[in-house]
Amino acid sequence: MNDHFKQEISLVLRSSVFSRLKGQEHHINTTLDRHIISVTLVCGRIASFLRRFGIRLSEEELIIAALCHDLGLSDRHNKNVFPTHRDLALNHGKRSVYYAKEILGKDFTEMEEEIVRQHMFPMLSPPRYFEGWILITADKFCTVKDFLGSAFYSLPFHKNS
Repeated sequence: MNDHFKQEISLVLRSSVFSRLKGQEHHINTTLDRHIISVTLVCGRIASFLRRFGIRLSEEELIIAALCHDLGLSDRHNKNVFPTHRDLALNHGKRSVYYAKEILGKDFTEMEEEIVRQHMFPMLSPPRYFEGWILITADKFCTVKDFLGSAFYSLPFHKNS
């Protein structure tokens, strides 16, 4: 992991936006900050798995996008920003891009922006980048895990079962 990548991760995790997510309930059994970290870790595991088969992808951009994908939910209770739940679902990706650009500036890449903006597929059009599909998969997996809570760990495919 290079120093610039570490610095970007640190900037996101230490940002005031990320701080606002801490402790906010999300998907019944978790918090927004924990959900984001879980999605990021799953993205990293998927990328590592694919790398073993020679599949190349932009792992650093995937990780930064995963860390930023739900930053816009920090405004979810602001009716001026998200008047309805539908607006929240459809537009928090755009709001997340806004915050990511505020935090990372020019270092937030076009790929990262597109991945974050489109992560709510199938409610939005499909992503252009393979990394976007990885984020969508990780986000959906973690969402199911979040809703199931501790029941997830008793499912037959879980390694501790």
